[in-house]
Amino acid sequence: MIPDHHTFFSDPHISDPVQWFEGGEDPMLIGEAADFRFQKKRREGIQLVAGTFLLVLVLTVTTTGLPQFGSELSRASAVEAGEEKKPENPVPAVSPPELSAQAYSVRFAGFLAPIAYQREWKPLAPASITKLITAAAALETLAPETIIEISKNAKAVGPKMSQVRTGDHFQRDTAIRIMLIESANDVAWALAEAVEKAKTGNNPEDGLPHFLESAGAIAAHAGMVNSHFLNPTGLDMDGHMATAEDFSKLAEYILREHPELWEITKLSIDEAVSIENRLYALENTNELLGEFPALQGGKTGLTDKAKGTLVLLYPVSPSHTAIIVILGSENRFEDGRKLIHWLEEAF
Repeated sequence: MIPDHHTFFSDPHISDPVQWFEGGEDPMLIGEAADFRFQKKRREGIQLVAGTFLLVLVLTVTTTGLPQFGSELSRASAVEAGEEKKPENPVPAVSPPELSAQAYSVRFAGFLAPIAYQREWKPLAPASITKLITAAAALETLAPETIIEISKNAKAVGPKMSQVRTGDHFQRDTAIRIMLIESANDVAWALAEAVEKAKTGNNPEDGLPHFLESAGAIAAHAGMVNSHFLNPTGLDMDGHMATAEDFSKLAEYILREHPELWEITKLSIDEAVSIENRLYALENTNELLGEFPALQGGKTGLTDKAKGTLVLLYPVSPSHTAIIVILGSENRFEDGRKLIHWLEEAF
């Protein structure tokens, strides 16, 4: 019986297959022996390669440590989910003051946790600090050249009202300046009407649902989760509520996306000219601007239900801007003053 080809050439020492027969041995047995030697050498070669790989792996781990695949994936997932670890807050040197406010929050922009707070989670009536989200909705919906008309409905909203007349027209940014500096309800309503018209193509007659939808989208984008807006002015309505924590997030959203709004709120006095060339003098409702020139902006609010409300941006250092939100205050400016003095002492 003649062995097949691969049996002859499995042994490298056999160069001529005829040698199998000249030895006088059974060629089938000799072929099986040769195949056995081949399989043995093959196993020894595999063991040698495996041993070399393990040695290299051990040396690599000893020198550089195990690769952190799980950690990198976890970090990537955290970044994608917006849960990347925030920097730790500076520690205040003294305790925060007692305030008359029902709720407040003080937080550094760029940091997640507040450095001082009281019932910051509680939804309360926000009053005219609502106009911050109205301004953001106007900027994000209306083109700069949009003309804002002061309608009869706008002038019928109720105090606090500006001096502008029914039928006056203003460019978008001029209207925003009047609303923020004077906390004008009539101009806030006119801006909301313009947003509604831009969304529908029609003059608003049945409320402002599309404006409220825009305001809700901004609130969600800013991370506000416990607030609900039902009008553009901040006038008291059942269900028109917000938390200090949420308004802190809105303040930072505006600081990041629309910093020009905070620049407007720093103006103690200003002027506005209508398309009809009527000149109006503007005076800011924020009494703390003259007392603290370093303020980077703010917005006031006051209604019977909300009492006093206030948002302030105060730079404690070049790298730390404090966002102050005060809700339900018996004396909003005194509470704001106390918190600014505390920031100056504590950091």
